[in-house]
Amino acid sequence: MSCANWCRCYYSDYFVVNQVDIWKLILAERKRQDEKWGRMPRNIRDADWLGILMEEIGEVSKNLNKYRDGDELEYLGTGEYRSMNETELTHCAAVIVSWLEDRF
Repeated sequence: MSCANWCRCYYSDYFVVNQVDIWKLILAERKRQDEKWGRMPRNIRDADWLGILMEEIGEVSKNLNKYRDGDELEYLGTGEYRSMNETELTHCAAVIVSWLEDRF
């Protein structure tokens, strides 16, 4: 089976993204973080990494609460919510990647 066939993530009937595209977004965010903050020093404490990650997760939660109308299908379909949360979820993933980079 080719990569094009097995690398697909189905988020809904309307939205299909290739996993490679998702990793491109995450790596672009990692580059942006390094440009903004500089390369993170090695051996940051796990508690500090967790604090950074939880701040980003808080942004996802804030968006969820802001756009929730009580009907999950209604707010998950809005373009603004979806775009904001894709950005924040990418930030979360990039922080996790940075945390893992700190381990190697």
